[in-house]
Amino acid sequence: MPDLEREGNPAIPSGYTYLLQLAAHDCVQTPTPFWQMPQGRVAARNGRMARLRLDTLYGLGPFASPHAYAPDDARDITRSALRLGPMRRPAGATGPAPQRDIARVSGPTDAAAPPLTDPLICDPRNEDHAILAQMTALWHLVHNAFLGLSSGGRAAGPADRAREPHFAWARAATTLVYRRILRDDLLARLLHGPVQDRYRRATAADLLDPDSACPGSLPGVALEFSHGAMRAAHSMVRPEYRINAAARHGIKAALRQTSARGAAQMPLGANWIIRWSDFFDGLAPTPAANRSLLIKPRYIAALINPELFEGPAPGHGLAMQDLASAATVPLWSVDALHDAIAAQAARKGWTDAFDDQPLADAAYRHAALAAWLAARSNRFDPLPAADIASLAADPPLPFYVLFEAEHTHGGARLGPLGSILLAETFYGAMLGDPLPGEQPGQWPEPALRPALLALAGALGITVAADRLPDQAMMPALIRFVAREHGLEAADPAFL
Repeated sequence: MPDLEREGNPAIPSGYTYLLQLAAHDCVQTPTPFWQMPQGRVAARNGRMARLRLDTLYGLGPFASPHAYAPDDARDITRSALRLGPMRRPAGATGPAPQRDIARVSGPTDAAAPPLTDPLICDPRNEDHAILAQMTALWHLVHNAFLGLSSGGRAAGPADRAREPHFAWARAATTLVYRRILRDDLLARLLHGPVQDRYRRATAADLLDPDSACPGSLPGVALEFSHGAMRAAHSMVRPEYRINAAARHGIKAALRQTSARGAAQMPLGANWIIRWSDFFDGLAPTPAANRSLLIKPRYIAALINPELFEGPAPGHGLAMQDLASAATVPLWSVDALHDAIAAQAARKGWTDAFDDQPLADAAYRHAALAAWLAARSNRFDPLPAADIASLAADPPLPFYVLFEAEHTHGGARLGPLGSILLAETFYGAMLGDPLPGEQPGQWPEPALRPALLALAGALGITVAADRLPDQAMMPALIRFVAREHGLEAADPAFL
């Protein structure tokens, strides 16, 4: 187990680990695991056609994905609020249970107390573990808070269709804030500084050529993103989390606490309801208790353990799956990526693409990798020199992204190559498919409140400006949710 006093990242509280996981689900949706594809070929397409539009929450909308939405009234003609579910109440508790969990129902069964086997969310992956389920419930609360701010909210008038603009406003507002948080809060913490600065000033025309060596282009999400750079998030996972003032849980327990693995234990009890000040800074006088681990080539024991992970063969945990998936699909090599991206960046005048980092030089890179591997070779079962040389010359991309982050920033953030792979995908999606109210390539953008008010005005919606969030940062959004839903003094605590 890592020494958390040394391994915790002071710049990235753990809430961003799971915001990043939600965003990854918002970019990529493939129903076929890589190990089930015939002869290791990439046979499954990415079903996420619109990226970073929160389709992972909204699906195809209330009419096509009605299970994820609550009826507006008893007639159940229209739906506009994302569903929430009650938390499990302690024995003997009276009154309605707080709506602090995702919604779940039981499948067909004759049991008197049927287990809750089916989450009522658009993307079942968002219940991969209890922490991600709570992150999903948080964004449902965000949508419902915006919905409640619109004139009349869910009771928008005598005509059922009059409610549709209010749903459209709530979804547009939620997605606009989400995208700004990704750019200004999450990526600002995660990306190599010069790369983040370059992409914040970029327009769609500035992006590297989507048909050449820089993956993550506008038409799709490259394998180098999904099977390479994004796997770095797994190194950020802690072995244990403080969930709230009364409960700490290991990540292994969180992985078991789902409808798929523990249906009889659902819904989540108070010991799994997150106090968000433990996951994000700025919500309490002290920093968040849970810090993402530094980004470096290591996984905690729970992610190496194969017990909770279906894989290509028995005995493979998540760490092995990351490497196996990278070996299964046709990824660009690290050397080829460096060379091609540097060449394109030079043609576009992006002279700071790698910020003169030593790892941009192939000879230095190979020597540094070889030294790292040799230093960690087990003296009882040493890695042969030929294997060290082979790995140093052609490292697996998921491993190299972690190595680069540790070598360049001590693991505090991604290095240049990993940052470019993420930035091309995230910024490519936003620049290539801008939302109403977004002005790609114009920096700084209009302040958040005026942008939200403009969205409301375009839909003929009236909202109170002073109740809108004024910052595209997770702490400000969580405080907005707490105020709008009366959760500032909630039990269990929300803040």
